[in-house]
Formats: sequence, C-alpha cells, structure tokens
Amino acid sequence: MNIFQILPFLFSLFSITLAEGFCNDATDHSGDFIALDANKKGNVGPVDYELWANGGNNSATFYTDGSFTCGFTNTTDYLCRAGINISPAKLPSEVGHIKAEFKVEKTSFENVQYSYIGVYGWTLESGISRVFEYYIVDDVLVPIPDDFANELIGDFIIDDAEYTVYRNIKGMLTQYFSVRKEPRSCGTIDVTAHFEQWEKVGFEMGKISEVKVLGEAGNDFGNVYGSLNFPYAKVYIDGEVAQSQAYVPTPEQTIDLVEDEEATTVAVDQEEEVTALDSEDESDDSEEEYEEEFCNGADHSGDFITLDANKKGNVGPVDYELWANGGENSATFYTDGSFTCGFTNTTDYLCRAGINISPAKLPSEIGHIKAEFKVEKTYFENVQYSYIGVYGWTIGSGINFVFEYYIVDDVLVPIPDDFANEMIGDFVIDGAEYTVYRNTKGMLTQYFSVRKESRSCGTIDVTAHFEQWEKLGFQMGTISEVKVLGEAGNDFGNVYGSLNFPHAKVYIDGEVAQSQAYNPNPEPVEEPTEEPTEEPTATD
Repeated sequence: MNIFQILPFLFSLFSITLAEGFCNDATDHSGDFIALDANKKGNVGPVDYELWANGGNNSATFYTDGSFTCGFTNTTDYLCRAGINISPAKLPSEVGHIKAEFKVEKTSFENVQYSYIGVYGWTLESGISRVFEYYIVDDVLVPIPDDFANELIGDFIIDDAEYTVYRNIKGMLTQYFSVRKEPRSCGTIDVTAHFEQWEKVGFEMGKISEVKVLGEAGNDFGNVYGSLNFPYAKVYIDGEVAQSQAYVPTPEQTIDLVEDEEATTVAVDQEEEVTALDSEDESDDSEEEYEEEFCNGADHSGDFITLDANKKGNVGPVDYELWANGGENSATFYTDGSFTCGFTNTTDYLCRAGINISPAKLPSEIGHIKAEFKVEKTYFENVQYSYIGVYGWTIGSGINFVFEYYIVDDVLVPIPDDFANEMIGDFVIDGAEYTVYRNTKGMLTQYFSVRKESRSCGTIDVTAHFEQWEKLGFQMGTISEVKVLGEAGNDFGNVYGSLNFPHAKVYIDGEVAQSQAYNPNPEPVEEPTEEPTEEPTATD
C-alpha cells in the first residue's frame, strides 16, 4: 500500500476540526516579525519566507507564527509566501504527508490580470529542464480562464473537492496547477494528495525544494496594486507543524525587529572596462596551438547514441540532453563529447553535451572550468533566436532558487540589444569583448554573456564569466551542469535546421571532465562454470 494512504482516519477528522477553528478564530498575527520592502528570502524563527516582485514598490511582513501580509504597488508580478524550504530537496515519499492551512483576507486590488492563492513550490530534477514550479490554487482575486495554460488535463476529486489540473510550458519552464472549482478563502490543503494525483496523470514528480502558502498577483502590462492579509498560514508534515531547517530554537535566540537590510545592490560603472587577468606563463601559447588544432581538424569518434525524442542521460563519460517543444527532432551524442543536432517544425530546440554536477556545487568548489567547441551550421530556416556556446542551470539563486545561464559565442541570427530585460554593459572577458544581459521571464532568471565578434570554434573560459557576473552583483548559486549547447527557436514555431559539433569538451582544472554516471572500469561478469560430466560407461 502507498504510504500516503495509511494515515489514521482520526488525524483527518482532527485536521477538519482545526480548520474550522482557525477559519473562525484567526484574526491577527502573533510572535516576532520581519518587515521587507525589497526582494528577499530567509527565515524568521521557524518560518521560511520569500518576497519577490518584478518592479514596483512592494512590501511584506512575515511572523514567527507563520502568518504574513503582502502589499504591491505598480508591479508586474508579485509573490509573497511563507512555509518551509527542503534542502537537500527530497522526493514526496521521502518528505512525509504534507498539508497546509491558510486564511486570506483580500483587502484591496486593482488591475490584476492573474492571481493565485494557495500552496506553491519548486521541484528539482524534473520538468522539461530539471526544474518545475507547482501551484495548488484554492482562491483567486480574478477568475482563471480555461485556456490560461498549454494543457487542460481534466477535472478530478482531490481531498474531497473538485480541482481542474493543468500543465503549462513557458519556454524552458514547466508549471503544474490544481485549481479549485469552488474558491475558498480559508481551509486545509492536502498537498500530498495533489502530488499523488499529478503522478497518476503522468506528471513527472521530482524532488521537492519548498512548500509554502502563497499570495501572487500580476499583469503582463504592469500597473498592479493591492494588498493581502494571511492571519493564518501553516505547513504540516505528518501532523506536526513544519519548521525551517535554519531555525535553532534556543532561549537566547532573538530576532532583530528594528529594520531589515535591503538586498545588497552592487553598483557598476558601465563605462569601466573590466579585463580578465592576463597570464604571463607559456601555457597561453600552447592553448592557442591546441585550439587551432581542433578548429582545423575534428570529427566524431567513439560509441554513440541517437535520439528522436526528448531525453537526458550519459553516453560513456559524456552527459547529454535533447529537449524540444514540438516538431520532429533528433540528436546523436558520441563518447568523445561531439554531437549533431537536427530539428524540424519545432518551436524551441536544445541539444547539449558536457557534465552534470550532483550535488550542485559553488563555482569555487568545482575548480577552473573551460569548454572547447567547434560548430558547423549546415542548414537552418525560420530561426528567430539562437545560442551556441556554453549553457547550464544553477540551484539556490536567481529570483526563485534556479537560474539558467548562457555564454554565447556564436549564433544563427543576430541577437538584438533589447532581447533581454536588462543590458548590463560590455566587458572584456578572457581577452574578448562580451555584452552581459540579465533577463527575467516570469519566475525564471537568465544570465547571458554574448560575444561581440561571433566565432564558430574556440575555447570558452567559463569560470571567467562566472567571476565577471559576480562582480556585477549577479547572485551565483550552486552549478548543476556545464554543457556545450546548440539552441534555436521561434515563438511561432516552424523552425528547421541542423548543427554539427565535431568537437565539444568540458575541462575542470585542465582535465577533461567526465560524467559522474560513467564507470570506466566495470566489474567483469564471471561466466558460470559448468561442472565436468563423466562419460557414461557401457553396461553389460
């Protein structure tokens, strides 16, 4: 029997009784608190919290009893939430039975295009590119239209209420939604019951990194105003109130209630040219000679795997991934690191090869990272955007636990200056000039270094880019992958093309990096020995 199905019936009755009590009795906040007026995440006593907004003048106050308030002025997207982080992330079956209780008071709102009130979180090692965002929506400020997501999966009874389940894909981000048919402003949400239903309909459930009560409101065109009050909010695991892992309950513990420091802003003079340190030893010359060698002559070698559907894995010492949004696509990955990419009638296509890093590590913990690549752009059509270079994800950073990073050394079509939210400036990195951008797409943060003079072959000093981004105030988390990438797409689909990477390698501290899943010396399989048989003897 599934462990989620064996909790005692009496506990269910207790939860219902408790819900009725707090819905009637919870009218005010209690305990110590922290007041924010800028994006920040942390903990106040036993409660993990986060305020994040895209623009505007915003605020939130979080209390040690789990309750909180939210205020947003002239924003595009605003989220405030309280509950628990789970680090390292765990599968739902490893966490225990999760429930959440909430009560919300919608005091005012204006120009809201979409809104979600309920339970929210992120998972790792799942979704279309290793992460997804999940929502259990019990209340809203404005109605949710049926077509707000890519896929309407259907209506299901979950924890004795009817919910509509959706799956939404936004670029590289997957989102799962359960939306209650009859909204309510107070109640108990059986989070585990939703996870189980999602698994039944084929959603890939990864490792949960947070479970929080959420208030979110936004409008694609901005100018959103409002306030929400959550006089009651709690997350439970196996019937016990969950507590922040950062909380140390000692008698001496005190919380500074006077003022909260705003997130540090690193001011950068855009006129200042930051140049990577030049090495004066002879290694630079030898590296250039080696670079010229693989740029002049390279071809595929070794064993290989050919794919015609989205998949990630390893072929020998090389980690790979093919992912595309629609179309008929293919990729072939070789044990020498090289690969080929083919895409037909797709909207977004990525193929990449290099290494995964698990558990994810800070850049300083990995070592000095470089990547070599050579690309041949054999054919392409209807491409709106493209990135060729180095790509990966990090955990524990960005606007909400994850971000996507690109070092773009070549393209199929030019990249316009306004393709991202923020053009940070031009900088000399590893002896070449790059334009650095930061882009926010909903809940996803992206960092870009785009080479001014495109090249189809060369060595990329990945660590030098990480260091430059840190100088600019970009929050670098723990790196979960470093791969050579070919990507092409068009918002309206119908993209065709092929790329050939006859050389692609990732190095750490001068050594070719190898997949952690690779075993170069497998244990030999012993052949079963047969017992000798005696020759039959003739009998009289």
